[in-house]
Amino acid sequence: MNARTWSLAAALCLVVPAVGCKSEESGHTPTPTGPTLTLNASTTTVVANGTNTVTLTVTDTGGVAVTVTTDRGTFSTGGQSVVVPAGSGATTGTLTLVTCDSGANVGCAGAATVTATSTTGQATRAINFTSLASACGTNCGADTGCVGRACTLTGGGTGTCSASSPSVCSSGTAPNPNARLGGFAIPPTFATHPVMGVKSSGWNEFGGVSVQVLDDQGQSWPDGLVVRFEHRQLGGSTFGAPLATTTLGACTAAAHCVAYDATTVDGVASVPLFSGTVAGTLVVTASTSVGTETRSVTLPGIAVVGAKASGTNLAIQCGPRNVPALAETDCSTSWVEAQITCAALLKDRFNNLLGTSTQVIFASEAAAVGQVAWTPAYDPESQGEGQPDLGAATQVFQTLGAGLPFDVTPQTGEQSVSHGYDGCGTRTHNPRDGVVTVVAIADGEEGFFDANANGAYDAPVGTTSGEPFVDQGEPFIDQNDSGGWDPGEWFVDVDHSGAYTGPNGTWDAQAKIWTQTIVVYAAAPATMVKSATAPATYLGTRWIDDGTAWTDACTATTAAALFDVASDIAGPPPIPGTAATYFVVASDMNLNRLDTATAYDVKPFGDAKVKVTYRGLPKYADEFGMSYRYWPCDQAATPSCASHCRAAVGGTGGTGPCLMKPQVSGFECGLGPVPVIIGGGTEADVGLVEIDWLVDTPWENFVEGRIAKHLEPVFGYSDNDPLTP
Repeated sequence: MNARTWSLAAALCLVVPAVGCKSEESGHTPTPTGPTLTLNASTTTVVANGTNTVTLTVTDTGGVAVTVTTDRGTFSTGGQSVVVPAGSGATTGTLTLVTCDSGANVGCAGAATVTATSTTGQATRAINFTSLASACGTNCGADTGCVGRACTLTGGGTGTCSASSPSVCSSGTAPNPNARLGGFAIPPTFATHPVMGVKSSGWNEFGGVSVQVLDDQGQSWPDGLVVRFEHRQLGGSTFGAPLATTTLGACTAAAHCVAYDATTVDGVASVPLFSGTVAGTLVVTASTSVGTETRSVTLPGIAVVGAKASGTNLAIQCGPRNVPALAETDCSTSWVEAQITCAALLKDRFNNLLGTSTQVIFASEAAAVGQVAWTPAYDPESQGEGQPDLGAATQVFQTLGAGLPFDVTPQTGEQSVSHGYDGCGTRTHNPRDGVVTVVAIADGEEGFFDANANGAYDAPVGTTSGEPFVDQGEPFIDQNDSGGWDPGEWFVDVDHSGAYTGPNGTWDAQAKIWTQTIVVYAAAPATMVKSATAPATYLGTRWIDDGTAWTDACTATTAAALFDVASDIAGPPPIPGTAATYFVVASDMNLNRLDTATAYDVKPFGDAKVKVTYRGLPKYADEFGMSYRYWPCDQAATPSCASHCRAAVGGTGGTGPCLMKPQVSGFECGLGPVPVIIGGGTEADVGLVEIDWLVDTPWENFVEGRIAKHLEPVFGYSDNDPLTP
């Protein structure tokens, strides 16, 4: 390379550092000195028929907001300008550019210039809007809008693009002057999209429908016949411009009905159709008249579905909530074979169930999980009752051979007890030691509160507050229930930074949205010494006598005193026996509720005559045994949490955005206290009587079924001897 050539190459490297030029003198690749802004398009040539689209991808490594404009066509969100919000790390956004209709607007064809502008710089992209006349003149199959347009015949001369599929250039048949109006035919491909996404979803929001008008001989009606399309709006769905405003009949704006007048070309009339904010079925009718004859037809329904998940409407539920995974362990993994099924429920910002197949990633603090799951795609051939799982993704977790919940420090108000009951060494046990966090992750948009009901998020501008939204960082498993990521906790490195990235303070239209819930790993029933100092106190599975002061199962109590009840006296006169009330409690070693399959009963031992009435149930519902909330909280000095985020962002006094926070509280410390009535029998018992509190927890391991049979006795007398203690 001579000196002159080298100088030119060096100059190019200075102007565009991102190309990665290499200096021959130093032998290294210079590092870009600043952020870069790029704008890419899925295609640089598109037929401008009013419905075709181009996907634009904007990236600004500086992480600032980017304004994108176009001088031809419109963005799917409406208008010729859109702002991509600032991102965490690099700003990224995907936009949809909708072509104008060159068939109705001659000036539509030509080069569309799309410009992206930010504080980083400016990037442009030229996209050629090919006119329908040009595209269809040489190839009738170039676009669905070619039907009925002029084309060049193979042997020369001008023909018309047919309504057949594929469309071909045909000389057609001369209209029959004696033909009368026949009726409508619905082409097999009458709709651009038989299934559309709701407005602002970015998926099939716009399309078109067509009908063919035939004469009474089955031939296409000549060009120029006016066909009136009418549509009862659903969530703001509408036809393209211009809407008909005259001769509306019953189709008026007051009735939420819109109309459009199209003219036939080779017998075919078409209308552009835009979805609204509500999922459902769009119904379009077409009618036309020739003289005194009128024909009408109702087209097959166009399904509209939710197509973009919203963080506001993402939920997860798991069952069973409580499994006996700690009944048998090796202190690092569970040997219990139990399954937990979790379902993630996805809706869009308008509360519509997702009808597009969406990937959901599940992860757990302890249980093993399989491959990613998907929500089902809407099936236009099925009725609603045939698609009960729409918007739901299901995953199965396994406990066998998987890890155990993390040992966590008791939080304020959480009871605890120190022991080595599980054979894994003496440590502090508390209910949250059995809590396992489960998360569900999907692609979508951060949830927001649409205060002005315009269907879009409004960011803060100057002193004007922005709408409330929930800001989410990278998904993580909150092992200690702190509400924030802590070192060592699993997370998804979305931005590939190698470190955890938290909330960025900006509403994100494209994000990994996620939510979480908990399940409880329970052990076998256990009785623990809370204090060995006389009189000793106990927690867990135990008896509580009626003379002990107690408030709940989380309050340690002394051993139950001997009961002393009188048996019946036959008389005369007959004297009924007396009774005493005791209480029973059941929990595992972490003071958690036992697995829902656990059986409970109270029985006298042997042939004792004492009467026992257990006021509990033989089994209990599947419950956490504590209160769990996962809800949005503002960022005020004293945070406030509620079911929905209402904290304004920016402006004056804004305490938003909100952050999702877990709250684990209201610990029940197991089942109970459940009353047990002990009464004297019809006959006196001789000597000390035993009554057993029976708590049996079953589970499965790899090869067999097992059961932990816990017997907790209380002793006393049931006779008529006043000298008996």
